[in-house]
Amino acid sequence: MDATTPAQVLNNFLTLARPVVLESAAGAGCAVAAVTHESIPEAVDLLDTATRVFHSWTAELAKQLKRVGVPAERAEELAVMAITLLEGSHVLCRAERDIRPFDLAARSLRVLLAPDGSGAARGQAQE
Repeated sequence: MDATTPAQVLNNFLTLARPVVLESAAGAGCAVAAVTHESIPEAVDLLDTATRVFHSWTAELAKQLKRVGVPAERAEELAVMAITLLEGSHVLCRAERDIRPFDLAARSLRVLLAPDGSGAARGQAQE
């Protein structure tokens, strides 16, 4: 999925993430988040591994955003926001047993990325 704009990069991310979050709505979850939430404070190795995973996801997404012209600091902000959206969606979708929280958050992210604020980047991934 080659992207040429920041909106396309994030839409590709959301498109790839949606089926995973849909599984959370059905009762599955993110293994990395589970390690983070369920680990006891003494399980430093597990938490360090989770940190490395989240950082690698954020770094990869930021790299893709920089590739399409987003300044480094903004790319990191957007990447962290997208990963936060993904991980928060796992929790909310699982609790509600519905994909709706992810779709609402994804729509808001698309509106944020539309050049004129109109949400023109919306609608590319299933909502």
